[in-house]
Amino acid sequence: MFDLPHNNQNQNWMQVKGLALPLAVAELYQQTDNLILVLTDSVHHSRQLEEELALVSAQENLAVLHFPVWDTLPYDVFSPNPEIISERLNFLQQISNHRDHGIVVMPVQNLMQKVPPKDFIKGRSFQVKIGEQLVLDQWRQRLDKNGYHHVTEVREAGEYVVRGGVLDIFPMGGLDAFRIELFDDEVESIRIFDTDSQLTIQQVEHIRVMPANEFPFDDKARELFLSRFREYFDVNTSRSEIYQDVRKGLNFSGIEHYLPMFHESLSDVFAYLPADATVVHCHNSSDVLATWEKQIKARYEDRRHDLQRPLVPPDSLYLSAKYTRQLLTDYQQIWINAPRQDVQQVNFHSSLITKPDFEDRSITDYFNQNPDRVLIALDSPGRLDIIRDKLKKAQPDFVFFDRIDDFLADNKPRGLTVAAIENGVYLKQHGVRIYDEGLLFGRRVSRRQQSKKFQANPEDIISNLTDLHLDSPIVHIDHGVGRYRGLKMLDYDGEAEYLELEYAGGDKLFVPVSSLHLVSRYSGAGSEAAPWHKLGSDSWSKAKQKAAKKVKDVAAELLSIYALREAAGGQPIKINEHEYRLFCDGFPFTETDDQIQAIEAVKKDMQASTHMDRVICGDVGFGKTEIAMRAAYLAANDGQQVIMLVPTTLLAQQHYDNFLDRFAPFPIRVELLSRFVSTKQTKAVIDGLADGTVDIVIGTHKLLNKNLKIKNLGLVIVDEEQRFGVRQKDRLKQLKADVDLLTLTATPIPRTLNSALSGLRDLSIIATPPKARLSIKTQVIEWNKSLINEACTREIQRGGQVYFLHNEVQTIEQMAEQVQKINPKARVRVAHGQMHEKELQQVMVDFHKQRFNILVCTTIIESGIDIPNANTMIINRADKLGLAQLHQLRGRVGRSHHKAFAYLIIPGWKAITKDAKKRLEAIESLEDLGAGFTLATHDMEIRGSGELLGEEQSGQIHNIGFNLYCEMLERAVDALKKGEDIDLMADDDNHIDVELNIPALIPEDYIFDVYTRLTFYKRMNNAKDTDSLDNIRAELVDRFGPLPEHAVNLFHVLKIKLRAVKGHITRLIATEDHVDLKFNHPEESFYTGLIKLLQTEPQRFKPLPDNGLRYVGDFETAEQRIDGVYQLIETLA
Repeated sequence: MFDLPHNNQNQNWMQVKGLALPLAVAELYQQTDNLILVLTDSVHHSRQLEEELALVSAQENLAVLHFPVWDTLPYDVFSPNPEIISERLNFLQQISNHRDHGIVVMPVQNLMQKVPPKDFIKGRSFQVKIGEQLVLDQWRQRLDKNGYHHVTEVREAGEYVVRGGVLDIFPMGGLDAFRIELFDDEVESIRIFDTDSQLTIQQVEHIRVMPANEFPFDDKARELFLSRFREYFDVNTSRSEIYQDVRKGLNFSGIEHYLPMFHESLSDVFAYLPADATVVHCHNSSDVLATWEKQIKARYEDRRHDLQRPLVPPDSLYLSAKYTRQLLTDYQQIWINAPRQDVQQVNFHSSLITKPDFEDRSITDYFNQNPDRVLIALDSPGRLDIIRDKLKKAQPDFVFFDRIDDFLADNKPRGLTVAAIENGVYLKQHGVRIYDEGLLFGRRVSRRQQSKKFQANPEDIISNLTDLHLDSPIVHIDHGVGRYRGLKMLDYDGEAEYLELEYAGGDKLFVPVSSLHLVSRYSGAGSEAAPWHKLGSDSWSKAKQKAAKKVKDVAAELLSIYALREAAGGQPIKINEHEYRLFCDGFPFTETDDQIQAIEAVKKDMQASTHMDRVICGDVGFGKTEIAMRAAYLAANDGQQVIMLVPTTLLAQQHYDNFLDRFAPFPIRVELLSRFVSTKQTKAVIDGLADGTVDIVIGTHKLLNKNLKIKNLGLVIVDEEQRFGVRQKDRLKQLKADVDLLTLTATPIPRTLNSALSGLRDLSIIATPPKARLSIKTQVIEWNKSLINEACTREIQRGGQVYFLHNEVQTIEQMAEQVQKINPKARVRVAHGQMHEKELQQVMVDFHKQRFNILVCTTIIESGIDIPNANTMIINRADKLGLAQLHQLRGRVGRSHHKAFAYLIIPGWKAITKDAKKRLEAIESLEDLGAGFTLATHDMEIRGSGELLGEEQSGQIHNIGFNLYCEMLERAVDALKKGEDIDLMADDDNHIDVELNIPALIPEDYIFDVYTRLTFYKRMNNAKDTDSLDNIRAELVDRFGPLPEHAVNLFHVLKIKLRAVKGHITRLIATEDHVDLKFNHPEESFYTGLIKLLQTEPQRFKPLPDNGLRYVGDFETAEQRIDGVYQLIETLA
């Protein structure tokens, strides 16, 4: 591929751009027997390079190892992600086993961090094979010594359990848990098992068990730690939590930063590398090492004076940057695009490709006029399917290649492959251009996460059929509310699936899956209370008419509110993009797509001439506060004042601390107004608001005092609106008319939900979790001391903390005593709302600083207190709490990269109410991150719409369902805005009958789960354009494999429907020898054109009654029929 020098000299590789780097590294691997160490400047670039190496070469041809850096800062109070520890141990174990040939990719900072010595990894790793002897008692001792935790049920890496002659273990360094079965003392079988279902999956011959941590934690190691702690640190050990934890045999969060105190001596990565390794520098390693060293020293100086957590000096944990650079000189080194002339130069002549200028040329002409070979890299198999279809007729010579290197080794002029590359690259020496699909097709398709089970579109979530179960109420727009009886396969001139609906009196209605836009899930009351209409009666028509009349009134009322907002006008803010970008750069994480959309929506609102009224709905920890901060910055930077209203003093303090930290580099004054603030400071804040010197103030309901004077209030941010009372909400309504309003909520109360959906307020949903967050394992249990002990022990053993919620102040102290007895080694404290403010604040500060393990508390912790180290929540008498509350409380855990657990304790299923049972079933079933919006709709179904939306609208919603009500309201508002009169009873333009009489369905053997099929059917029917359908098709291919022929037919039927809408076709029926059409075209000229067609081609076109047309032809096969219909619609366009 590339002509690389065959020598051991240091080299500088020039003009290495994009994919040329992994191609060159792969080539180097093929030409040498040495280990190649590739150094990058960050974790992101390491991961990116690993992915690109996998794209350019087959896995069996390339041995790529990854040594990840801890995902914590130097001297952090948090422990690294267990998965990272597992990966690091796996790397050290592999590299110490004489792995002399391979590619190791790592951030260069990793070279400075000291690691366990070789004999630690080797001496504590062992294999288990079928047929060998295994004495359980000896095994237990060995696992305990290696840092494994004994539990009653294995769920995470580093755990084991023994039950009779069966041993379950989840070894570090791997992805699977194993079940070892013994016959006497002999290993009879070893099988992988699923940690969720606990069922075995497949048998293996042997497994390797490594230590659970990078440090030993047996009696000898702990004694060494305690001895060195007393020797190194001049502190009172009886008051040191970390000293006492280790003495009791407990882990603590951040224990890894005390690594030198558990080992006699430490080693470094260089000790693991072979002497003839080649080092490749992708970036300026010297600068990166120097910057990292500065950060280590700064962190040490900043934290070294905390007597609770005394620190080991940097030279105990890290090599110096200078010494690291010196050690690198012992190896052959290759620099990439470095400005140095003192080493051998190798030019690769590659460059990044910019977007082609097609001008008036087609993509076919562009390729034909370009002499270079071309490879198009598609993001996924689904996208490959779609692009191949698009190119099939125009460019038939495109050949599919499994990998990029297969194309490079071939001589075909045109190729397609699946590779999600960042940039296209031109390899001049080889005359090859590799395009990413965004360059050629103008957009990158958003890659949906497979774990994301619902969309961020509010209407999609409300009408989603995923939650539709047998016998659930369901609404058909033409026939009313019936009951869902399942999916049925029928063969009516072409096999298809139908929804079977039953109506009063036992009448059945079968709805084809290509008409699912006519059907929606009934929301508005529980199943028992939902109406049940009779087919053919006028009861449904009357219910719709009554609702339509009311909807028009509500729409008129909404428009008057719009008019008031328009009349009030707004002061559009002016944005200094450069300064705003500097503020945004202070956000330490990568924004999710949903976050970006919400931020852009808020910016647009604030720049408009009307006042903003937007609800941001997203689960706790999904980044709502960042959106609030950016909005606050935009307002304050434009000279407006901002108030942020929160429901509790604790949350106010936390927001204040976060805002203060984030706004520190900018000339913006942030203040706090709550019970925690002294009288003197409160007066200073009030004066500052009045004279305009305070830019942003965060506080509780005190901010709503009518006597509070604010010189130039421009933005009000409300966190968790549902927690405020009627008086506070009335005051907010008064403020709303004159300022921008931004509301943040995790689980919106359905009144907020309804006003947002009906257009009264704008709504943004953040449904995408941050990259590292894991779902929260939720379990409803009865009171069980051993289970509570295990839940607490599991969390404390991994250095975490526990919330134990007991929502009765009168008995909370007794409950704390009971929790202490169940967990005798733990440190337990209490927090509730009746404590003195200063005492409560101190408890929360101590919990945040990890000075105790278990907090027994009331629902005071519900709003926003952020303790990332607390990842287990136990809620006593969960049946007494509402759905929104349960969701909020559960969201207090799982705010880091650790797996979180929530245990909901009840007195027994028979002892709780029917509604409580529904609430608990809803919260247990929706473990998905971002489920808050969906839970709000569940809440409305459980409690009924009247209590939540007001009786005025609830009657109509009960009769026709929330989805149809919102749809009618949206149509009415749109019509009134345009000054048109609308008949809400008339058929929607999208109600089109298309019958091609060919099999069109998602086969059961393609997607077995009926609810998943239903969801896809519904999404396909709701698609507004062909691009949306293509995205769904790509997702299906990515998740379930190539589309079967019948599913391809279904996509064609739905695309034909979309085109028929534009052509004002109301009915299209295709058979073997003709296609019949009916029209509802508003233009008279269209019918004149039809008459001309009838006159010029009388053999092909025949008139039919009621504005109908017959097209005659040979449409015997499905392909002929589909192509014929497409051509016909194009002819009529």
